[in-house]
Amino acid sequence: MDYKRAELLLEKFWNCETNSQEEEELRLFFKEAKDIPPHLLQYRELFVYHEEERSLTLDESFDQRVLAKIGGKKKILLRNSRWISGIAASLLLIVGVCVVMQRQRGDVDTYQTPEQALAEVQKALSFVSEKMNQGQKVAGDNIVKMETLTKYME
Repeated sequence: MDYKRAELLLEKFWNCETNSQEEEELRLFFKEAKDIPPHLLQYRELFVYHEEERSLTLDESFDQRVLAKIGGKKKILLRNSRWISGIAASLLLIVGVCVVMQRQRGDVDTYQTPEQALAEVQKALSFVSEKMNQGQKVAGDNIVKMETLTKYME
């Protein structure tokens, strides 16, 4: 291929107008050409890099290393559940402080009996607990999906 053709293909390449055959021409040009003009020399590494990356392969211990790292992901989930538990405890503490402050101010209760108030608090906490469990399940499922995806990506 002559240099004019290479320049034309490079212009098409940067405008995202080349097809796979033209890109292969560019790869071959930069791989095989001996005397590349200085203004085209800057692009050589890009096309040679692609060719070199295609030839890379994984060694035999790769699967074992990935599986060992995936096994470590369960610890992250455990740490996340501790973090979520900490948030739940903090919310419970805030609710408790609000209730105590309301009673000290002498505000009128919104419920007729303490049993009604307790039932409403339990209902609210049950709702929060349910939503947090759903979130934790979704997070756990996503971690499993990411582990599987990572296994196949590398």
